[in-house]
Amino acid sequence: MQIIQSFIHLGSSAMMPIIIFFVSIIFRIPVKLAFKSGMYVGIGFIGINMVMELLLKQLTPVTKAMIIGMGLNLKVIDVGWTTGANIGWNSPIMLTSLIGFFLINVVLLILNLTKTVDIDIFNFWTLLLLGALTYSATRNYWAAVGVTWVLFIIALLVGDKTAPRIQQQFHLKGLSFPQIAYLSWIPFGIAINWFVENIPLLKKIELSPETISARIGIFGEPVSIGFILGLFLGVMGHYSAEQAFVLAVNVSGCMVILPRMITILVEGLEILRSGVSKQLKTWFPAREFFIAMDVSVLIGDPAVMTTGLLMIPFSLFLAFVLPGNKILPLADLTSIMFPFTLSAAYMQRNIFRMMFAGPLIIIAALYLSSYVSPEYTKAFLTSGIRVSAHIDAMSNFIGSAGTWIGGLLIAIVRLLKQII
Repeated sequence: MQIIQSFIHLGSSAMMPIIIFFVSIIFRIPVKLAFKSGMYVGIGFIGINMVMELLLKQLTPVTKAMIIGMGLNLKVIDVGWTTGANIGWNSPIMLTSLIGFFLINVVLLILNLTKTVDIDIFNFWTLLLLGALTYSATRNYWAAVGVTWVLFIIALLVGDKTAPRIQQQFHLKGLSFPQIAYLSWIPFGIAINWFVENIPLLKKIELSPETISARIGIFGEPVSIGFILGLFLGVMGHYSAEQAFVLAVNVSGCMVILPRMITILVEGLEILRSGVSKQLKTWFPAREFFIAMDVSVLIGDPAVMTTGLLMIPFSLFLAFVLPGNKILPLADLTSIMFPFTLSAAYMQRNIFRMMFAGPLIIIAALYLSSYVSPEYTKAFLTSGIRVSAHIDAMSNFIGSAGTWIGGLLIAIVRLLKQII
């Protein structure tokens, strides 16, 4: 177990090159191409992480300033997705669940029940976290393991189903995204898209990044959108003119640089995808296969990034006014674009439609992450991670625990505990 945890703690930028290299060798891709594929994916993740760290560094102070300005004082603290990942990877069920994931994926591939080769090992934390919450609530080891296995199968099947639409909208080939934390928000995108499509006046409004750029030129490009959003956030955080300008430049830089880092990553993935597809075609001539990948590949899209940044002040406002909300959005605010990655494909990456879905997703995430906080706090303590003495309750604002799937799971667990 210690070896596995040490491997996971390498992080995606160091872990993925190793995984991709060995997967490439298994599928008979030449060593030099296997090395290039793995390194390009690793370098791409390094670039993405660097840009996200810059964004985190810039957005953390402004979000804290907004929290202070709004006078937010809520009892449940959002401790961030990284804490959720640590809970999952440090849970007692980790090793058994992990072995099951690999075996299940192989069996489903052989039986032609899935198209996805799931090498996105790091994001197994989204499943392990829900298993850890189940274990903390029930102390039933195999019930918790069973939850992770069932959700893994569901994620693969839904990942297969949604892959063509996501590939088409984001101009990708051969990738799927079987992460339960983000697949769970797709129904919101579908519902909002249906709603807008049935209202003639709203249906005509097209605000995709391409149409915005075509209509207003430079002011519709990521460099300008990022600058304007940075200024807006600076004003919301009561920044001085100089501070707001610096924030605007940095946000603009992130929106320009991030897609270029993703291009490097996708170039490495294309080597793997092409080689794996070629070999699988010789073994299974009539079948199609996808490679599972982190949704980080999608966050550089201007529609996703724009919606996420605009939702930061909106999230704080909703946390303040929603009756019954207990969670203070904090650590996950800078990751708020992730819930919009996959759902964006079902709204044609139309920012106008995404701004309808955004508040609904935020409201659901606030209430659901508040709801699961007792089990989340217990799972945190069970994991052995050190806890700050002044935190009484905690949860994830963005992550698998704060989704309708996480909320439904905890509701079922609580009901069964009352019955049994």
